[in-house]
Amino acid sequence: MSGELAAALYAATQTPLDAPLQIIAADARLRDALITKVPLWEDRGWIGIANAPLWQQLVNRLRQRIAVTTIKPAHEEHEKALIKKAKERAQQALLLNNVTTLAEQPSGPFTVSGVKLAALTQSLAYKGIRAKKDAPIRRGRDRNLRDIQEHFKTTYNTRLSEQDIWKGVRHVDIRNQIKDFLWKTLHNAHRCGSFWLNIPGYEERARCSWCGQTESIEHILTECTAPGQMTIWNMTRSLWENKGLRWQSPSTSEILGLGCRKWSYNDKKQNHGATRLWRILISESAFLIWKLRCERVIGHEEEERWAHSSNELRSRWASTMNQRLHLDAATTHPRFGRKALRRDIYADTWHDAVVDNRALYTHRSREGVLVGIPSAGYELDPG
Repeated sequence: MSGELAAALYAATQTPLDAPLQIIAADARLRDALITKVPLWEDRGWIGIANAPLWQQLVNRLRQRIAVTTIKPAHEEHEKALIKKAKERAQQALLLNNVTTLAEQPSGPFTVSGVKLAALTQSLAYKGIRAKKDAPIRRGRDRNLRDIQEHFKTTYNTRLSEQDIWKGVRHVDIRNQIKDFLWKTLHNAHRCGSFWLNIPGYEERARCSWCGQTESIEHILTECTAPGQMTIWNMTRSLWENKGLRWQSPSTSEILGLGCRKWSYNDKKQNHGATRLWRILISESAFLIWKLRCERVIGHEEEERWAHSSNELRSRWASTMNQRLHLDAATTHPRFGRKALRRDIYADTWHDAVVDNRALYTHRSREGVLVGIPSAGYELDPG
């Protein structure tokens, strides 16, 4: 709606205050926001409101007007044609770099500033304080965000904003503990790799004790030859291919942007079950690889070349996936009300990824259905 907001502000500033003004929008959102939401936004001091300066200027200008002002959604064909023509002119102006800057700042008796005391909360005050402070420069975080954007643009022809990436990290399909892990990874906040180069006497910790390479998060999740990383991804691949889907080895950018990844049927209709399973498998596997690395490097620091056994790696991965499967099954219970996971979404996610698909559609799904692991050389029994 930011485009319509800017267009309405331009029309209001170019029309004399004593001349009639009619604003035609594509839908009723602009009108409803001005009528119902603006008073609430003003009470909150415009804290956390997208495009707040534009809204403030528009409200300030409309309140100064002494002539009739009408705002309506487009219904007639000629009104829709006018909106289409306006969009074309705006795009042409952008291409020609012929952009008008609205320098007017809201001021005077028609502008309400500050937060209404009755609406002030601790959370709102904290957001207001944060908004007044300049965001710190974090080069590592910015580099990671650019890498994710470039990866999705070149691989999937998808343009992601920074907001899309942050929302993906907080996706409801990802467990809270893993959300923290992904957030720290995006901020380069893990104590590994180059972190130790700045601490005198601990520089050797920057290198992987197994392969001798710099132990960056990329190395840990996708490159390290120590037992763990490769085995976990191979098992993840086997389970993913059970659904008849093409596997692609995830890069660090793919892992960090997993909340934005979408799978589809033949590049057309979105495959919601596969998309959700991808988020679960990749997030759980990546986090397990990190935990295994910490156990090996920190928990067994004094034992040279210590590593997890192949059987332990398989058991840990199977246990992790089974716990997540059981958690999904438990959250379909009606006692969770509107927050319960829909049974069809649950079944669509795990269909062909379990030993007994029929159990996904019966009460047995809450009693325990185990994930099948064809690559392990055996099949786990359900229940």
